[in-house]
Amino acid sequence: MFDWEQHGTIETHHYRGYYDAQLVSTSLPRRMTTCAFCGRTIRYCYALHDQHEKTFVIGSCDFHPYEDTKTYEYLKAAQLLQEGIDSTREEKAKC
Repeated sequence: MFDWEQHGTIETHHYRGYYDAQLVSTSLPRRMTTCAFCGRTIRYCYALHDQHEKTFVIGSCDFHPYEDTKTYEYLKAAQLLQEGIDSTREEKAKC
């Protein structure tokens, strides 16, 4: 599934950013975002750069290979931000 030859090893991956795929608007038909590792459809997306500075996206379902790396710390921090933003959005919607 994941192309290790193209993307390189875990140590060569660097955190790039995050986004909520549900909020991405486009005039084109909606395309589901999938995790580069497992292929699952993901809502909360975490973008990484590979060894060639090419971007790929994972979900929190596949943070585990990054444990004990700086990238893991960035991924977990982004996840907390996503959860906080989502929680705030839900609270505002109730008002």
